[in-house]
Amino acid sequence: MKETDIKAKLPVRVYTDHLIDKIFDKYEIKSPFLEIGCGTGDFLNKLEKRNLKGLGIDYSKEAVEISRSKLKSQNVKVEIADFLTLKTQKFNSIFCFEVIEHIVEDIAFLDHINMFLETEGLLILTTPAKPEQFSKEDLYYGHQRRYTKRDLNDKLNIAGFSTLEFWSFSYLPYLFKPLIDRDQSTSKYNDMGERTKNSSFQYHPAVEKYVNLLYPIFSKIYFIFNIQDLFLNRDYGLHYLVVARKKR
Repeated sequence: MKETDIKAKLPVRVYTDHLIDKIFDKYEIKSPFLEIGCGTGDFLNKLEKRNLKGLGIDYSKEAVEISRSKLKSQNVKVEIADFLTLKTQKFNSIFCFEVIEHIVEDIAFLDHINMFLETEGLLILTTPAKPEQFSKEDLYYGHQRRYTKRDLNDKLNIAGFSTLEFWSFSYLPYLFKPLIDRDQSTSKYNDMGERTKNSSFQYHPAVEKYVNLLYPIFSKIYFIFNIQDLFLNRDYGLHYLVVARKKR
């Protein structure tokens, strides 16, 4: 199954899209934007449809090629690049989905993002939560850690950000975790950087297996996942979505 087919079926991805729509309704997201770790370009495609202009970067050549194939205009560019070596330029909005957990020096990474933002620019990021849930799947993808709410909030503050939203979501993976932990699939890469690069366009085999198996059920009850809206400000879920503003 293609990566894009799997992503479209994942409940956490569908619900994340729902949350991003809420962010766009609540905040003025301005061009130019930067998406760090754009993967295969699904979100870049959504930004293009919103008539925003900007840049997506990823250091996976395969992911960047897929991203470029999805874009129709010249308003959104895609480059093979490592953010930490990217030439400094200014953006009004920076998106960083499922990236910071791969970074060894995460405060330095947030400092670097701050440097690229205009004053009062917005950072929108998502990341896995609950360190006690760190598992074989995290290692497969090249994750360095999972966050607590306090830890991530503190690091954002140190790096010069004010937190505007801090939402907790995604409960379904609790059901998948025992299944994935029992799965014997291992990454073909020993290097965590290569695992990170591979995660831009491939999912854990167990995830593919169980999403395929359960999709006929999920597809009929996706609306139920929106019940999570009631608990976004409670620290219950396995993922965080944060909106933060660069301090003056």
